[in-house]
Amino acid sequence: MVWAAADEALYVAKTAGRDRCEVAAGGRVAGRTVGVPGWGPRLEELVSGRGMRSVYQPVVELAGGATMGFEALGRPVGGDLDAGVEALFAAAERLGYGRDLDWLCRRAALREARSLPVGCTLFVNVGVSALLDPVHDVDQMLLLVGWAGRHPSDVVLEITERELVLDIARLGEVLASYRAHGFRFAVDDVGDGHSTLEMLAAAVPEFLKISGRLTRGAAEVGPRSAIRAVVAFAAECGARVVAEGIETPAHLELMRELGVELGQGFGLERPAVASAWS
Repeated sequence: MVWAAADEALYVAKTAGRDRCEVAAGGRVAGRTVGVPGWGPRLEELVSGRGMRSVYQPVVELAGGATMGFEALGRPVGGDLDAGVEALFAAAERLGYGRDLDWLCRRAALREARSLPVGCTLFVNVGVSALLDPVHDVDQMLLLVGWAGRHPSDVVLEITERELVLDIARLGEVLASYRAHGFRFAVDDVGDGHSTLEMLAAAVPEFLKISGRLTRGAAEVGPRSAIRAVVAFAAECGARVVAEGIETPAHLELMRELGVELGQGFGLERPAVASAWS
């Protein structure tokens, strides 16, 4: 409870603005009951008990409808396959479990992917801090991929935008070490989060994944112009663009018109366990 209270005080101070001081006492912070909403109490249990599994959503060629790969999505064991886990990861980052949860999800993604078609591309989410963590470096990832019976060239590490990239030079060095062994990279949620032009320039990803917010808003001039800019950037650096959040035939048709090659979303295929795609 002491650590939870301290964390809550820090969180309240940060979100309330600069130069703030909050005091945690008696299980409360400035009149608020201490606690991480939803997932907080379960985090230690999930991490220590290996309580994560993986489901897989197809990444589809928009021109012909063929599946070119799958994104692995972490889910708590026994949880809803369609339910997102953004709140879980946010709580994990706040309470110091972010890297542990990230690695646990990577293990589940590779372990359960054994049932997927041989040679398919596998998109595996990885947070920036976990990617830069020297404890879980490229050698550890190589061991994990080998243990799962896959080749690094089959794996696309999808950099998630849960945190700001502070050391761009270090990021470039780490990506180079992974690429030397055959791994490829995607930047997730381009148009949302912390994806900046500087970060994109340093990463030079093989895949750019447009956020679902932009996809769903593409009928409006602002999001549509942003998607065109992403497509142009991708063409310049030889990357492929994936539109996330395709939910309707109208979304699909508009992405095709804008020159987006790949897509995923409930309007194409819903996430499912690996054996459903074998």
